Amino acid sequence: MWQDFANEHFHRVQDSSDRLVAISGAPYGYSALVDGDGRNVFALADALRAPGAIKAMHPPFFLLDVDKKNSEIRLLTDVAGYCRTYRMADVNGFCVSNRAIAPHFALLRKPTLSELGWAAEHRHGFMFDELSPFEHVHRNRPGAMILISQDGYEVKHNRAGLDWFRTTGPDAFEGLERLANEVRTLGDYEEIDVAITGGRDSRASAAFAFHHFPQEGRGRTSYPPALEKTIAKELVEKLPMFDRYEDDDLAVRTDGSSLWQGFERKQGQYVPIRDRAIDWAFALEGSGIGSALYNKCPIRTPFHLFDKAHVSFAGNGGELGKAYAYHPSQVSGVFAKNVPEWLSQIATTPAYQRLASHPITSSTRLHFVTKDFDQPLDEIILSNFLDALDSGITGYRFFDYWYLVGRMAGAQTPGSTATAQILPFLVPEYINQGGMDTLERKVECQLNEDMVRHYMPSWAGLPYFDQLQNSVPTSQIRYFRVDEHLWSGRDAEYFTAVLNESPAFDAPYDRARMVETFATADDSGLSPALLNVKAHSLIYRHGVYELAESVGQVVAELRDTRLRRWKEPA
Repeated sequence: MWQDFANEHFHRVQDSSDRLVAISGAPYGYSALVDGDGRNVFALADALRAPGAIKAMHPPFFLLDVDKKNSEIRLLTDVAGYCRTYRMADVNGFCVSNRAIAPHFALLRKPTLSELGWAAEHRHGFMFDELSPFEHVHRNRPGAMILISQDGYEVKHNRAGLDWFRTTGPDAFEGLERLANEVRTLGDYEEIDVAITGGRDSRASAAFAFHHFPQEGRGRTSYPPALEKTIAKELVEKLPMFDRYEDDDLAVRTDGSSLWQGFERKQGQYVPIRDRAIDWAFALEGSGIGSALYNKCPIRTPFHLFDKAHVSFAGNGGELGKAYAYHPSQVSGVFAKNVPEWLSQIATTPAYQRLASHPITSSTRLHFVTKDFDQPLDEIILSNFLDALDSGITGYRFFDYWYLVGRMAGAQTPGSTATAQILPFLVPEYINQGGMDTLERKVECQLNEDMVRHYMPSWAGLPYFDQLQNSVPTSQIRYFRVDEHLWSGRDAEYFTAVLNESPAFDAPYDRARMVETFATADDSGLSPALLNVKAHSLIYRHGVYELAESVGQVVAELRDTRLRRWKEPA
Protein backbone atom coordinates (compact mmCIF):
# COMPACT_ATOMS: atom_id res chain seq x y z
CA MET A 1 0.00 0.00 0.00
CA TRP A 2 2.81 2.39 0.83
CA GLN A 3 5.07 3.82 -1.85
CA ASP A 4 8.21 5.46 -0.52
CA PHE A 5 10.48 7.25 -2.95
CA ALA A 6 13.14 9.89 -3.21
CA ASN A 7 11.82 13.41 -2.64
CA GLU A 8 14.18 16.02 -1.29
CA HIS A 9 11.30 17.93 0.30
CA PHE A 10 9.08 15.29 1.83
CA HIS A 11 9.04 11.62 2.79
CA ARG A 12 5.64 10.18 3.60
CA VAL A 13 7.09 7.21 5.49
CA GLN A 14 9.13 7.88 8.65
CA ASP A 15 10.55 5.10 10.79
CA SER A 16 12.36 4.82 14.12
CA SER A 17 13.15 2.05 16.58
CA ASP A 18 9.88 2.66 18.43
CA ARG A 19 7.49 3.95 15.79
CA LEU A 20 6.55 3.97 12.12
CA VAL A 21 4.20 6.53 10.55
CA ALA A 22 3.12 6.47 6.91
CA ILE A 23 0.80 8.70 4.90
CA SER A 24 -1.14 7.81 1.78
CA GLY A 25 -2.30 10.91 -0.01
CA ALA A 26 -0.78 14.36 0.02
CA PRO A 27 -0.64 15.82 3.56
CA TYR A 28 -2.34 19.13 2.75
CA GLY A 29 -3.69 20.77 5.88
CA TYR A 30 -0.65 20.03 8.02
CA SER A 31 0.23 23.71 8.50
CA ALA A 32 -3.07 24.24 10.33
CA LEU A 33 -2.07 21.58 12.88
CA VAL A 34 1.70 21.51 13.22
CA ASP A 35 3.93 24.37 14.31
CA GLY A 36 7.32 24.45 12.66
CA ASP A 37 8.23 21.93 9.98
CA GLY A 38 4.99 20.39 8.76
CA ARG A 39 6.90 17.72 6.88
CA ASN A 40 7.54 15.88 10.16
CA VAL A 41 4.92 13.14 9.89
CA PHE A 42 5.53 12.03 13.51
CA ALA A 43 4.42 15.48 14.68
CA LEU A 44 1.46 15.42 12.29
CA ALA A 45 0.36 12.00 13.59
CA ASP A 46 0.51 13.32 17.15
CA ALA A 47 -1.49 16.44 16.24
CA LEU A 48 -4.20 14.29 14.62
CA ARG A 49 -4.93 12.63 17.96
CA ALA A 50 -6.84 15.73 19.03
CA PRO A 51 -10.64 15.40 18.62
CA GLY A 52 -11.76 16.78 15.28
CA ALA A 53 -8.23 17.56 14.08
CA ILE A 54 -8.58 15.26 11.08
CA LYS A 55 -11.17 17.71 9.75
CA ALA A 56 -8.34 20.08 8.82
CA MET A 57 -6.77 17.60 6.39
CA HIS A 58 -7.42 17.84 2.68
CA PRO A 59 -8.98 14.64 1.18
CA PRO A 60 -7.80 12.13 0.12
CA PHE A 61 -5.76 11.31 3.22
CA PHE A 62 -4.94 8.14 5.13
CA LEU A 63 -2.50 7.73 8.03
CA LEU A 64 -0.93 4.62 9.54
CA ASP A 65 0.69 5.00 13.00
CA VAL A 66 2.51 1.93 14.37
CA ASP A 67 3.54 1.86 18.04
CA LYS A 68 6.22 -0.85 18.01
CA LYS A 69 6.78 -0.89 21.77
CA ASN A 70 3.12 -1.48 22.67
CA SER A 71 2.21 -3.45 19.53
CA GLU A 72 -0.61 -1.08 18.53
CA ILE A 73 -1.61 0.25 15.14
CA ARG A 74 -3.79 3.34 14.65
CA LEU A 75 -5.39 4.14 11.29
CA LEU A 76 -7.12 7.38 10.28
CA THR A 77 -9.12 8.16 7.12
CA ASP A 78 -10.15 11.58 5.85
CA VAL A 79 -13.58 12.81 6.87
CA ALA A 80 -14.91 12.77 3.30
CA GLY A 81 -13.91 9.16 2.65
CA TYR A 82 -11.88 9.97 -0.45
CA CYS A 83 -8.97 7.74 0.54
CA ARG A 84 -11.34 4.81 -0.04
CA THR A 85 -9.83 2.10 2.15
CA TYR A 86 -11.30 -1.30 2.93
CA ARG A 87 -11.19 -3.71 5.87
CA MET A 88 -11.94 -7.39 6.37
CA ALA A 89 -11.74 -9.59 9.48
CA ASP A 90 -12.10 -13.33 10.06
CA VAL A 91 -10.48 -16.10 12.13
CA ASN A 92 -7.25 -15.64 10.17
CA GLY A 93 -6.82 -12.00 11.19
CA PHE A 94 -7.65 -8.41 10.25
CA CYS A 95 -6.62 -6.55 7.10
CA VAL A 96 -6.95 -2.92 5.97
CA SER A 97 -5.98 -1.89 2.42
CA ASN A 98 -6.69 0.65 -0.28
CA ARG A 99 -7.24 -2.27 -2.68
CA ALA A 100 -10.48 -4.16 -2.23
CA ILE A 101 -8.97 -7.43 -3.43
CA ALA A 102 -5.91 -7.37 -1.13
CA PRO A 103 -7.59 -8.71 2.06
CA HIS A 104 -8.45 -11.92 0.22
CA PHE A 105 -4.77 -12.64 -0.34
CA ALA A 106 -3.81 -11.61 3.20
CA LEU A 107 -6.49 -13.76 4.83
CA LEU A 108 -6.53 -16.48 2.15
CA ARG A 109 -10.23 -16.07 1.43
CA LYS A 110 -11.89 -16.55 -1.95
CA PRO A 111 -13.53 -13.33 -3.20
CA THR A 112 -17.31 -13.35 -3.53
CA LEU A 113 -19.09 -10.44 -5.17
CA SER A 114 -21.37 -8.45 -2.87
CA GLU A 115 -24.99 -8.62 -4.00
CA LEU A 116 -25.98 -5.48 -2.09
CA GLY A 117 -22.86 -3.58 -3.17
CA TRP A 118 -23.47 -4.28 -6.84
CA ALA A 119 -27.18 -3.60 -6.49
CA ALA A 120 -26.22 -0.11 -5.32
CA GLU A 121 -23.70 0.30 -8.15
CA HIS A 122 -26.19 -0.67 -10.82
CA ARG A 123 -29.22 1.06 -9.32
CA HIS A 124 -27.49 4.31 -8.35
CA GLY A 125 -24.28 4.29 -10.37
CA PHE A 126 -22.03 4.12 -7.29
CA MET A 127 -21.50 2.25 -4.02
CA PHE A 128 -21.95 4.11 -0.75
CA ASP A 129 -21.74 3.79 3.01
CA GLU A 130 -19.72 0.63 3.88
CA LEU A 131 -20.71 -1.22 0.70
CA SER A 132 -17.89 -2.64 -1.41
CA PRO A 133 -17.54 -4.87 -4.49
CA PHE A 134 -16.95 -7.98 -2.33
CA GLU A 135 -18.74 -9.77 0.48
CA HIS A 136 -17.15 -9.44 3.93
CA VAL A 137 -15.07 -6.48 2.71
CA HIS A 138 -16.27 -3.18 4.19
CA ARG A 139 -15.31 0.20 2.87
CA ASN A 140 -14.22 2.40 5.75
CA ARG A 141 -16.73 5.18 6.13
CA PRO A 142 -15.68 8.85 6.18
CA GLY A 143 -13.64 9.71 9.26
CA ALA A 144 -12.90 6.11 10.23
CA MET A 145 -10.56 5.62 13.20
CA ILE A 146 -9.30 2.05 13.63
CA LEU A 147 -7.24 0.85 16.57
CA ILE A 148 -5.60 -2.58 16.21
CA SER A 149 -3.90 -4.30 19.15
CA GLN A 150 -3.21 -7.77 20.49
CA ASP A 151 -6.70 -7.70 22.00
CA GLY A 152 -8.40 -7.22 18.63
CA TYR A 153 -9.58 -4.16 16.74
CA GLU A 154 -12.00 -1.27 17.25
CA VAL A 155 -13.61 0.90 14.56
CA LYS A 156 -14.98 4.37 15.34
CA HIS A 157 -16.10 7.21 13.12
CA ASN A 158 -15.12 10.82 13.61
CA ARG A 159 -18.21 12.90 12.85
CA ALA A 160 -16.26 16.13 12.46
CA GLY A 161 -17.01 16.20 8.74
CA LEU A 162 -20.64 16.92 9.52
CA ASP A 163 -19.51 20.34 10.78
CA TRP A 164 -18.71 21.35 7.22
CA PHE A 165 -22.44 21.42 6.45
CA ARG A 166 -23.93 22.82 9.65
CA THR A 167 -21.67 25.58 10.99
CA THR A 168 -19.99 28.58 9.42
CA GLY A 169 -16.20 28.48 9.37
CA PRO A 170 -13.13 30.16 7.90
CA ASP A 171 -13.25 31.89 4.56
CA ALA A 172 -12.53 29.56 1.64
CA PHE A 173 -9.58 31.71 0.57
CA GLU A 174 -7.74 30.96 3.83
CA GLY A 175 -7.65 27.28 2.95
CA LEU A 176 -6.83 27.95 -0.70
CA GLU A 177 -3.84 30.12 0.19
CA ARG A 178 -2.58 27.52 2.65
CA LEU A 179 -2.97 24.83 -0.03
CA ALA A 180 -0.88 26.84 -2.49
CA ASN A 181 1.85 27.38 0.11
CA GLU A 182 1.92 23.71 1.04
CA VAL A 183 2.05 22.56 -2.58
CA ARG A 184 5.05 24.85 -3.04
CA THR A 185 6.70 23.61 0.15
CA LEU A 186 6.37 19.93 -0.65
CA GLY A 187 7.87 19.83 -4.12
CA ASP A 188 9.66 21.44 -7.05
CA TYR A 189 7.88 21.31 -10.39
CA GLU A 190 9.03 21.77 -13.95
CA GLU A 191 5.46 21.47 -15.21
CA ILE A 192 2.01 21.33 -13.65
CA ASP A 193 -0.93 20.14 -15.72
CA VAL A 194 -3.93 22.52 -15.56
CA ALA A 195 -7.30 21.39 -16.92
CA ILE A 196 -9.28 24.10 -18.75
CA THR A 197 -12.78 23.44 -20.10
CA GLY A 198 -15.79 25.62 -20.60
CA GLY A 199 -17.25 24.93 -17.16
CA ARG A 200 -17.26 26.92 -13.94
CA ASP A 201 -15.31 24.45 -11.81
CA SER A 202 -12.53 24.12 -14.36
CA ARG A 203 -12.22 27.89 -14.76
CA ALA A 204 -12.01 28.56 -11.02
CA SER A 205 -9.49 25.77 -10.45
CA ALA A 206 -7.36 26.87 -13.42
CA ALA A 207 -7.45 30.51 -12.26
CA PHE A 208 -6.11 29.39 -8.88
CA ALA A 209 -3.38 27.26 -10.49
CA PHE A 210 -2.15 29.86 -13.01
CA HIS A 211 -2.17 32.56 -10.33
CA HIS A 212 0.08 30.60 -7.97
CA PHE A 213 2.14 28.67 -10.54
CA PRO A 214 2.40 31.01 -13.54
CA GLN A 215 5.66 29.55 -14.85
CA GLU A 216 4.97 25.86 -14.20
CA GLY A 217 1.33 25.80 -15.32
CA ARG A 218 0.59 24.05 -18.61
CA GLY A 219 -3.06 24.30 -19.68
CA ARG A 220 -4.76 21.47 -21.53
CA THR A 221 -8.16 21.03 -23.12
CA SER A 222 -9.64 17.85 -24.61
CA TYR A 223 -12.13 18.26 -27.42
CA PRO A 224 -14.72 17.77 -28.91
CA PRO A 225 -16.95 19.44 -27.95
CA ALA A 226 -15.39 22.06 -30.19
CA LEU A 227 -16.96 24.72 -27.96
CA GLU A 228 -14.64 23.62 -25.12
CA LYS A 229 -11.62 24.49 -27.23
CA THR A 230 -13.13 27.80 -28.37
CA ILE A 231 -13.72 28.90 -24.78
CA ALA A 232 -10.33 27.64 -23.60
CA LYS A 233 -8.48 29.64 -26.25
CA GLU A 234 -10.33 32.81 -25.23
CA LEU A 235 -9.25 32.22 -21.64
CA VAL A 236 -5.64 31.47 -22.57
CA GLU A 237 -5.38 34.67 -24.62
CA LYS A 238 -6.19 36.66 -21.48
CA LEU A 239 -3.45 35.08 -19.36
CA PRO A 240 -0.68 37.61 -18.57
CA MET A 241 2.02 35.20 -19.76
CA PHE A 242 0.34 34.43 -23.12
CA ASP A 243 2.30 35.47 -26.22
CA ARG A 244 1.03 33.66 -29.32
CA TYR A 245 -0.23 30.43 -30.85
CA GLU A 246 2.33 28.24 -32.54
CA ASP A 247 -0.56 26.42 -34.20
CA ASP A 248 -4.25 25.83 -33.59
CA ASP A 249 -3.53 23.52 -30.64
CA LEU A 250 -0.46 25.08 -29.04
CA ALA A 251 -0.10 28.37 -27.17
CA VAL A 252 3.26 29.59 -25.89
CA ARG A 253 4.73 32.17 -23.53
CA THR A 254 7.01 35.01 -24.53
CA ASP A 255 10.01 32.75 -23.96
CA GLY A 256 8.55 30.13 -26.29
CA SER A 257 7.70 27.59 -23.60
CA SER A 258 4.40 25.75 -23.79
CA LEU A 259 1.44 27.44 -22.10
CA TRP A 260 -1.59 25.51 -23.38
CA GLN A 261 -2.30 22.58 -25.64
CA GLY A 262 -5.50 21.26 -27.14
CA PHE A 263 -5.91 17.50 -27.45
CA GLU A 264 -8.39 16.12 -29.94
CA ARG A 265 -10.23 13.03 -28.77
CA LYS A 266 -9.90 10.47 -31.52
CA GLN A 267 -11.32 7.04 -32.07
CA GLY A 268 -8.53 4.66 -31.12
CA GLN A 269 -7.75 1.28 -32.57
CA TYR A 270 -10.52 -1.24 -31.94
CA VAL A 271 -9.98 -3.33 -28.82
CA PRO A 272 -12.56 -6.04 -28.03
CA ILE A 273 -14.81 -5.11 -25.13
CA ARG A 274 -13.81 -8.27 -23.28
CA ASP A 275 -10.16 -7.21 -23.18
CA ARG A 276 -10.97 -3.65 -22.16
CA ALA A 277 -13.40 -4.77 -19.46
CA ILE A 278 -10.98 -7.30 -17.98
CA ASP A 279 -8.14 -4.76 -17.93
CA TRP A 280 -10.44 -2.21 -16.29
CA ALA A 281 -11.65 -4.72 -13.70
CA PHE A 282 -8.16 -5.94 -12.80
CA ALA A 283 -6.91 -2.36 -12.40
CA LEU A 284 -9.84 -0.98 -10.39
CA GLU A 285 -11.30 -4.10 -8.74
CA GLY A 286 -14.90 -2.93 -8.91
CA SER A 287 -14.32 0.56 -7.53
CA GLY A 288 -15.45 3.74 -9.22
CA ILE A 289 -18.01 3.93 -12.01
CA GLY A 290 -18.24 0.80 -14.12
CA SER A 291 -20.02 2.71 -16.90
CA ALA A 292 -16.86 4.78 -17.39
CA LEU A 293 -15.80 1.90 -19.64
CA TYR A 294 -18.31 3.34 -22.15
CA ASN A 295 -16.08 6.37 -22.64
CA LYS A 296 -13.02 4.20 -23.23
CA CYS A 297 -11.32 5.85 -20.26
CA PRO A 298 -7.61 5.01 -20.14
CA ILE A 299 -6.43 2.81 -17.31
CA ARG A 300 -3.85 4.60 -15.20
CA THR A 301 -1.86 3.18 -12.35
CA PRO A 302 -1.24 5.38 -9.30
CA PHE A 303 1.75 7.63 -9.73
CA HIS A 304 4.23 8.83 -7.16
CA LEU A 305 3.55 11.85 -5.01
CA PHE A 306 4.71 14.99 -6.80
CA ASP A 307 6.07 13.14 -9.81
CA LYS A 308 7.02 16.13 -11.95
CA ALA A 309 5.39 14.63 -15.03
CA HIS A 310 2.01 14.07 -13.44
CA VAL A 311 1.21 16.85 -10.98
CA SER A 312 -2.08 18.41 -12.02
CA PHE A 313 -4.86 20.73 -10.94
CA ALA A 314 -8.48 19.76 -11.61
CA GLY A 315 -11.95 21.04 -10.76
CA ASN A 316 -13.42 17.94 -9.07
CA GLY A 317 -15.74 18.91 -6.21
CA GLY A 318 -16.71 22.39 -7.35
CA GLU A 319 -20.36 21.29 -7.32
CA LEU A 320 -20.40 21.97 -3.57
CA GLY A 321 -20.19 25.70 -4.22
CA LYS A 322 -23.30 25.79 -6.36
CA ALA A 323 -26.84 24.46 -6.24
CA TYR A 324 -25.95 21.52 -8.47
CA ALA A 325 -27.11 18.87 -5.99
CA TYR A 326 -30.39 20.71 -5.26
CA HIS A 327 -31.85 20.28 -8.72
CA PRO A 328 -34.21 17.34 -9.24
CA SER A 329 -32.52 16.24 -12.46
CA GLN A 330 -29.07 17.90 -12.40
CA VAL A 331 -29.38 18.64 -16.11
CA SER A 332 -26.61 20.39 -18.00
CA GLY A 333 -27.06 24.12 -18.13
CA VAL A 334 -29.26 24.22 -15.05
CA PHE A 335 -27.79 27.56 -14.00
CA ALA A 336 -28.60 29.18 -17.29
CA LYS A 337 -32.20 28.11 -17.76
CA ASN A 338 -35.34 27.11 -15.86
CA VAL A 339 -34.03 28.50 -12.56
CA PRO A 340 -37.41 29.90 -11.41
CA GLU A 341 -39.09 26.54 -12.09
CA TRP A 342 -36.74 24.42 -10.02
CA LEU A 343 -36.46 27.02 -7.26
CA SER A 344 -40.21 26.71 -6.95
CA GLN A 345 -39.91 22.93 -6.73
CA ILE A 346 -37.34 23.22 -3.98
CA ALA A 347 -39.53 25.65 -2.07
CA THR A 348 -42.60 23.41 -2.22
CA THR A 349 -41.12 19.90 -1.96
CA PRO A 350 -39.42 18.89 1.32
CA ALA A 351 -35.99 17.31 0.96
CA TYR A 352 -37.07 13.94 2.37
CA GLN A 353 -39.71 13.66 -0.36
CA ARG A 354 -36.96 14.17 -2.94
CA LEU A 355 -34.97 11.14 -1.75
CA ALA A 356 -36.97 8.79 -3.97
CA SER A 357 -36.57 10.94 -7.09
CA HIS A 358 -33.27 12.76 -6.65
CA PRO A 359 -30.57 11.43 -9.02
CA ILE A 360 -27.97 10.83 -6.29
CA THR A 361 -30.33 9.00 -3.91
CA SER A 362 -32.88 7.31 -6.18
CA SER A 363 -32.98 4.51 -8.72
CA THR A 364 -31.67 5.32 -12.16
CA ARG A 365 -34.08 5.39 -15.08
CA LEU A 366 -32.83 2.07 -16.39
CA HIS A 367 -31.50 -0.73 -14.20
CA PHE A 368 -31.95 -4.48 -13.84
CA VAL A 369 -31.78 -4.96 -10.08
CA THR A 370 -34.58 -7.04 -8.57
CA LYS A 371 -36.96 -5.36 -6.13
CA ASP A 372 -35.59 -7.46 -3.24
CA PHE A 373 -32.75 -4.97 -2.94
CA ASP A 374 -34.84 -1.79 -2.95
CA GLN A 375 -35.66 -1.78 0.74
CA PRO A 376 -32.14 -2.32 2.16
CA LEU A 377 -30.66 0.31 -0.17
CA ASP A 378 -33.41 2.79 0.59
CA GLU A 379 -32.93 2.19 4.31
CA ILE A 380 -29.22 3.01 4.10
CA ILE A 381 -29.96 6.31 2.35
CA LEU A 382 -32.81 7.18 4.73
CA SER A 383 -30.58 6.35 7.70
CA ASN A 384 -27.94 8.76 6.41
CA PHE A 385 -30.61 11.41 5.85
CA LEU A 386 -31.96 11.07 9.39
CA ASP A 387 -28.43 11.02 10.82
CA ALA A 388 -27.62 14.25 9.00
CA LEU A 389 -30.92 15.75 10.17
CA ASP A 390 -30.12 14.86 13.79
CA SER A 391 -26.73 16.53 13.33
CA GLY A 392 -28.24 19.81 12.18
CA ILE A 393 -27.97 19.35 8.42
CA THR A 394 -31.47 20.30 7.39
CA GLY A 395 -33.39 20.48 4.13
CA TYR A 396 -31.67 20.30 0.77
CA ARG A 397 -28.30 20.86 2.43
CA PHE A 398 -28.31 17.07 2.94
CA PHE A 399 -27.74 16.65 -0.79
CA ASP A 400 -24.54 18.71 -0.53
CA TYR A 401 -23.35 16.39 2.23
CA TRP A 402 -24.42 13.19 0.46
CA TYR A 403 -22.89 14.34 -2.82
CA LEU A 404 -19.50 14.65 -1.09
CA VAL A 405 -19.42 11.54 1.13
CA GLY A 406 -21.77 9.35 -0.93
CA ARG A 407 -21.75 10.11 -4.62
CA MET A 408 -18.36 11.74 -5.11
CA ALA A 409 -16.32 9.64 -2.68
CA GLY A 410 -18.02 6.48 -3.89
CA ALA A 411 -17.93 7.08 -7.63
CA GLN A 412 -14.65 8.87 -8.29
CA THR A 413 -12.46 6.44 -10.17
CA PRO A 414 -9.18 5.80 -8.31
CA GLY A 415 -6.63 7.88 -10.18
CA SER A 416 -8.99 10.85 -10.34
CA THR A 417 -8.19 11.43 -6.70
CA ALA A 418 -4.58 10.26 -6.91
CA THR A 419 -1.98 11.82 -4.66
CA ALA A 420 -0.50 14.02 -7.38
CA GLN A 421 -3.83 15.49 -8.49
CA ILE A 422 -4.48 18.71 -6.61
CA LEU A 423 -8.16 19.53 -6.05
CA PRO A 424 -8.64 23.07 -4.73
CA PHE A 425 -12.35 22.49 -4.14
CA LEU A 426 -11.60 19.84 -1.52
CA VAL A 427 -9.79 22.11 0.90
CA PRO A 428 -11.90 21.94 4.09
CA GLU A 429 -12.55 25.69 4.09
CA TYR A 430 -14.05 25.55 0.59
CA ILE A 431 -16.22 22.56 1.48
CA ASN A 432 -17.36 24.39 4.60
CA GLN A 433 -18.17 27.68 2.89
CA GLY A 434 -19.69 26.01 -0.15
CA GLY A 435 -21.84 23.75 2.01
CA MET A 436 -23.06 26.64 4.17
CA ASP A 437 -23.49 29.24 1.41
CA THR A 438 -26.92 30.76 0.91
CA LEU A 439 -29.17 29.36 -1.78
CA GLU A 440 -28.99 32.67 -3.64
CA ARG A 441 -25.19 32.53 -3.81
CA LYS A 442 -25.25 28.86 -4.80
CA VAL A 443 -27.69 29.55 -7.63
CA GLU A 444 -25.34 32.21 -8.98
CA CYS A 445 -22.28 29.96 -8.43
CA GLN A 446 -20.90 32.90 -6.51
CA LEU A 447 -18.10 31.09 -4.72
CA ASN A 448 -16.67 29.89 -8.04
CA GLU A 449 -17.07 33.40 -9.44
CA ASP A 450 -15.27 34.84 -6.41
CA MET A 451 -12.31 32.55 -7.08
CA VAL A 452 -12.10 33.57 -10.73
CA ARG A 453 -12.33 37.29 -9.97
CA HIS A 454 -9.76 37.01 -7.19
CA TYR A 455 -7.14 34.90 -8.97
CA MET A 456 -7.63 35.77 -12.65
CA PRO A 457 -9.77 38.93 -13.03
CA SER A 458 -9.31 38.96 -16.81
CA TRP A 459 -11.43 35.79 -16.98
CA ALA A 460 -14.41 37.27 -15.14
CA GLY A 461 -17.44 37.87 -17.30
CA LEU A 462 -16.51 35.53 -20.15
CA PRO A 463 -19.48 33.22 -20.83
CA TYR A 464 -19.45 29.56 -19.83
CA PHE A 465 -20.27 26.45 -21.83
CA ASP A 466 -23.84 26.17 -20.56
CA GLN A 467 -24.49 29.82 -21.39
CA LEU A 468 -23.39 29.32 -24.99
CA GLN A 469 -24.59 25.85 -25.87
CA ASN A 470 -28.03 27.02 -27.02
CA SER A 471 -26.57 29.69 -29.32
CA VAL A 472 -24.02 27.67 -31.30
CA PRO A 473 -24.43 24.96 -33.96
CA THR A 474 -25.05 21.43 -32.72
CA SER A 475 -21.70 20.39 -34.18
CA GLN A 476 -19.98 22.67 -31.67
CA ILE A 477 -21.40 20.89 -28.62
CA ARG A 478 -21.35 17.27 -29.77
CA TYR A 479 -19.30 15.04 -27.47
CA PHE A 480 -17.13 12.18 -28.64
CA ARG A 481 -18.74 8.85 -27.83
CA VAL A 482 -18.16 5.24 -28.79
CA ASP A 483 -20.81 4.71 -31.46
CA GLU A 484 -20.83 0.90 -31.50
CA HIS A 485 -23.69 -0.54 -29.47
CA LEU A 486 -22.65 -3.66 -27.61
CA TRP A 487 -25.84 -5.51 -28.52
CA SER A 488 -25.47 -4.96 -32.29
CA GLY A 489 -21.84 -4.05 -33.04
CA ARG A 490 -18.66 -6.09 -33.32
CA ASP A 491 -18.96 -7.25 -29.68
CA ALA A 492 -22.59 -8.38 -29.96
CA GLU A 493 -21.91 -12.13 -29.89
CA TYR A 494 -19.71 -11.90 -26.80
CA PHE A 495 -22.09 -9.46 -25.07
CA THR A 496 -25.13 -11.66 -25.69
CA ALA A 497 -23.33 -14.79 -24.47
CA VAL A 498 -22.25 -13.04 -21.26
CA LEU A 499 -25.78 -11.82 -20.52
CA ASN A 500 -27.22 -15.30 -21.02
CA GLU A 501 -24.53 -17.43 -19.41
CA SER A 502 -22.35 -15.54 -16.94
CA PRO A 503 -22.90 -16.38 -13.23
CA ALA A 504 -22.12 -12.70 -12.64
CA PHE A 505 -25.77 -11.96 -13.44
CA ASP A 506 -27.42 -14.05 -10.82
CA ALA A 507 -28.54 -11.97 -7.82
CA PRO A 508 -28.95 -9.02 -7.62
CA TYR A 509 -29.91 -8.93 -11.31
CA ASP A 510 -33.13 -9.73 -13.14
CA ARG A 511 -31.48 -11.65 -15.97
CA ALA A 512 -34.65 -12.28 -17.97
CA ARG A 513 -35.55 -8.58 -18.10
CA MET A 514 -31.95 -7.68 -18.91
CA VAL A 515 -31.74 -10.15 -21.80
CA GLU A 516 -35.11 -9.10 -23.21
CA THR A 517 -34.25 -5.40 -23.01
CA PHE A 518 -31.10 -5.74 -25.10
CA ALA A 519 -32.65 -8.26 -27.50
CA THR A 520 -35.27 -5.65 -28.44
CA ALA A 521 -33.06 -2.58 -27.89
CA ASP A 522 -33.22 -1.23 -31.44
CA ASP A 523 -37.03 -1.28 -31.49
CA SER A 524 -37.76 -0.41 -27.86
CA GLY A 525 -37.76 3.37 -28.13
CA LEU A 526 -35.28 3.55 -25.23
CA SER A 527 -32.31 5.87 -25.55
CA PRO A 528 -29.48 3.96 -27.32
CA ALA A 529 -26.89 6.08 -25.47
CA LEU A 530 -28.36 5.20 -22.08
CA LEU A 531 -28.64 1.53 -23.02
CA ASN A 532 -25.03 1.51 -24.17
CA VAL A 533 -23.86 3.00 -20.87
CA LYS A 534 -25.72 0.27 -18.99
CA ALA A 535 -24.37 -2.39 -21.33
CA HIS A 536 -20.80 -1.33 -20.60
CA SER A 537 -21.54 -1.26 -16.87
CA LEU A 538 -22.79 -4.85 -17.03
CA ILE A 539 -19.72 -6.02 -18.93
CA TYR A 540 -17.57 -4.36 -16.29
CA ARG A 541 -19.44 -6.32 -13.62
CA HIS A 542 -18.65 -9.53 -15.52
CA GLY A 543 -14.98 -8.47 -15.69
CA VAL A 544 -14.89 -8.10 -11.91
CA TYR A 545 -16.50 -11.55 -11.58
CA GLU A 546 -13.70 -13.03 -13.69
CA LEU A 547 -11.17 -11.19 -11.52
CA ALA A 548 -12.73 -12.77 -8.41
CA GLU A 549 -12.59 -16.22 -10.00
CA SER A 550 -8.94 -15.74 -10.96
CA VAL A 551 -7.97 -14.56 -7.47
CA GLY A 552 -9.99 -17.41 -5.98
CA GLN A 553 -7.84 -19.94 -7.86
CA VAL A 554 -4.66 -18.32 -6.56
CA VAL A 555 -6.02 -18.24 -3.00
CA ALA A 556 -6.93 -21.94 -3.24
CA GLU A 557 -3.38 -22.75 -4.31
CA LEU A 558 -1.93 -20.72 -1.45
CA ARG A 559 -4.23 -22.41 1.07
CA ASP A 560 -3.27 -25.83 -0.27
CA THR A 561 0.43 -24.95 -0.01
CA ARG A 562 -0.01 -23.80 3.57
CA LEU A 563 -1.90 -26.97 4.55
CA ARG A 564 0.69 -29.22 2.92
CA ARG A 565 3.48 -27.48 4.78
CA TRP A 566 1.55 -27.84 8.05
CA LYS A 567 1.09 -31.58 7.50
CA GLU A 568 4.69 -32.23 6.51
CA PRO A 569 6.72 -33.98 9.25
CA ALA A 570 9.20 -31.81 11.12
